[in-house]
Amino acid sequence: PLLAAAAVSGDTMAVATGPIGKDSEGIFFLDFITGDLQCLVYYPRLGGFGAHYVANVMPQLGGVGGQNSKYLMVTGQAIISGSTGGARPGASLVYVTDTTTGMFAAYAVPWNPTAETSGQMQAGALVFAGGGAIRNYQLSDPNKNKPAAVVDPNKK
Repeated sequence: PLLAAAAVSGDTMAVATGPIGKDSEGIFFLDFITGDLQCLVYYPRLGGFGAHYVANVMPQLGGVGGQNSKYLMVTGQAIISGSTGGARPGASLVYVTDTTTGMFAAYAVPWNPTAETSGQMQAGALVFAGGGAIRNYQLSDPNKNKPAAVVDPNKK
């Protein structure tokens, strides 16, 4: 099984890896200029890439892109229990932070392990899993089902 997880970035691109399925691994690419986030998933049984997912991070991060954009990107393990058949989140979430706006976003890969096993190609949109302002992040109250609020300590 592939169990690697790593991240690195340059001036205009970031790359991270993380597990997606039982035997598959994803590589995530973030283009700082366009805000495009892509995930390619390697199918070991096929010996090649069998899935491609995309999203644009700018709507969630409040940025405008361009050469002056500064992003950080890492993956984290997501263990989903109780799911059988059909699409479910893959084994990694990818987290993107825009250091110029102070916003972050997490994305999940809609993963179908049956499609991987049968060698079927998969494609679609990465799923926004949550995010917001990094400074003073507030969890939402699950009993009231309201979105998270951001509190500015400088405002009185």
